[in-house]
Amino acid sequence: MKKLSILLICLFMMVFAATAQPWSLERCIQYAYENNLDIKQQQLESNISQTDVEVAKYSLLPDLNAGAGYNYNFGRSLDPFLNEIVTDPSTSNNFYVQSQVSLFEGLRKYHNLAYREYRLKMTEAELEKAKNDISIQIAMAYLQILFNKELLQVAQSQDSLIQMQLERTKALVEVGNVAKGDLYEIQAQAANEKYNVTNAQNELNIAYLDLVQLLDLEDTDNFEIVIPEIAVQEHNRLLQPVSELYQTSLGIMPQVKSAEWRVKSADKNVEIQKSGFRPSLYASFRISTGYSSLRTLPNENTGVTEDYPYFDQIEDNQDGNVSVGLQIPIFNRFENRASVNRARMYSKQAELSLEKTKLQLYKDIQQVYADGQAALDRYYAAQEAVKFNEEAFSYAQQKYDVGMITAVEYNTAKNNLIKAKSDSLQAKFEYVFQLKLIDFYLGNQLSLN
Repeated sequence: MKKLSILLICLFMMVFAATAQPWSLERCIQYAYENNLDIKQQQLESNISQTDVEVAKYSLLPDLNAGAGYNYNFGRSLDPFLNEIVTDPSTSNNFYVQSQVSLFEGLRKYHNLAYREYRLKMTEAELEKAKNDISIQIAMAYLQILFNKELLQVAQSQDSLIQMQLERTKALVEVGNVAKGDLYEIQAQAANEKYNVTNAQNELNIAYLDLVQLLDLEDTDNFEIVIPEIAVQEHNRLLQPVSELYQTSLGIMPQVKSAEWRVKSADKNVEIQKSGFRPSLYASFRISTGYSSLRTLPNENTGVTEDYPYFDQIEDNQDGNVSVGLQIPIFNRFENRASVNRARMYSKQAELSLEKTKLQLYKDIQQVYADGQAALDRYYAAQEAVKFNEEAFSYAQQKYDVGMITAVEYNTAKNNLIKAKSDSLQAKFEYVFQLKLIDFYLGNQLSLN
């Protein structure tokens, strides 16, 4: 029993460890691919388009239908097998098999097949676009958590520092080196630091909530992310011209591919509508048979009519038909012309949408490039500010300890250092995000490794 209890405890700990395993950025993105409702909805759109392609392919085949009927006739009627007017009540059966195939209808079905294939490729590109969108949102939320974590560490470090300074100030007040008013200033600053820690923790909790909501997670207990090592290094991709980055992304980004397939499908729709001006040629085949209760069979020996057996009639009443039909459109109230004009306008809209998509992509890359360069410049400037403010704060702390400056001057130096660190962190994570976006536009997967 003791061994069983130990085994159950071990299993529980293994399950708990599995569920509490930190989430990497890649795991978050993969989870969203599999569970995000927008992506699932777009996947269904792609599946519907795939079905439309299959239907368009099968429409090129001839159809085949069979039917059967039972009739009870009374009063004056025409017997289809006797080809006579009869008045006696009767019963009859009929059976048929028929098929029809389109030999030519202005190539409508072939154009429709190409149109459906283009629409399928368009929906597949839109699915990739949906995945890209959620990937970027998750990356932003993930980096926001990392940013808030480091801000929390800065706040906690400053809180620890002010607590140490508070104890030192109390000692200086007791020996008379510092006025008691300075102690009040330090106590007020200590309260502010406690507030800053609480506020930083709340901001971190909200950042976690944003990521959890993006993932649509039901169980958010024990949710934690992997904390990667993020180093800021100036990369060559920030030295590439924007035009080169744009040309590379032009053949990669799914929004551009989707717009291109939309243009092709719109052009093919014009051809579909044009087929309405062309003649159509059809061929059909039909074979049928039946039975009538009024039909009799004369006996060659006696001359007396006898009942005509059911299956004998089915065999003898067979008839077939093969036909070819031609339909030539002459006048249909200008509906074909209106359909072609409408399709051409849709095609023009698709072309304008493609140009707009390309222009927006170029603007996005310009913005990302500019933001990345600006963030890198701000980071280097902030690093310098952190360095000098650390020296200034260290000097101010030494002067404060010997009573050469007031608590207000000491707090000013400390607050300047906090602001410099905060600015440095913000520039760092903004630069990293913009750099990852550039990687993304170059076709690389979002990753912090």
